Amino acid sequence: MEWVRDDLGPWQYNRYRRMKNQVRELEKKINKLMDGPNRENTANLIKSARFKLGHLYVVDGGYWAQRACIKWLNEGDGNTPYFHVHATSKKKKNNIERLKDSNGTWHYDNRDICIVARDYFCDLFKTTIASYDDPDLSYIQMCVSENMNLKLERDFTDDEIMAAFNHMDPRKVPGLDGSRVVFLKSIGIRLGKMFCNCVMMCLRAKMMLSV
Repeated sequence: MEWVRDDLGPWQYNRYRRMKNQVRELEKKINKLMDGPNRENTANLIKSARFKLGHLYVVDGGYWAQRACIKWLNEGDGNTPYFHVHATSKKKKNNIERLKDSNGTWHYDNRDICIVARDYFCDLFKTTIASYDDPDLSYIQMCVSENMNLKLERDFTDDEIMAAFNHMDPRKVPGLDGSRVVFLKSIGIRLGKMFCNCVMMCLRAKMMLSV
């Protein structure tokens, strides 16, 4: 067991050091790609580098989780310096050290970082008035044919008006004029064509007012 421990110690150290070097190289590569000119394959390179970096972060987290478990078993649940460092490390890890503004300049001061973050979200959610003088509709696929459009634009038939009217629940509350649905339905059945013409006149008047 001692021989195995002596061999695993240097192997573990070299492996972890190599992984940390890979993490630093990937972080530098991502920063260089983000700061550099935007080429055709830049997005794919950043995506690939971030995927590899994320995998290394997972491996690194597992390594330290195992070390923490061993430390926990050795020292127990006590108020030791180890647990103080372990509790405050998450706060340090979540700290934002720098932010880049819209001009591509990095800011490191806490006040400047707050200003960059505030300006970013203000610009993101600010309402902008787009110009519709010359809309480009060439990429929109036509879904309504001319025949379908003619059917949509034509007037309602008497059968459609009566069918819609008969589907109305007679228990509905009265309208603005106080007329109940059951009364209107009885009038509509008696008047027939005259009632349908009256409905069409109301629909056309409402369309003219909306235009």
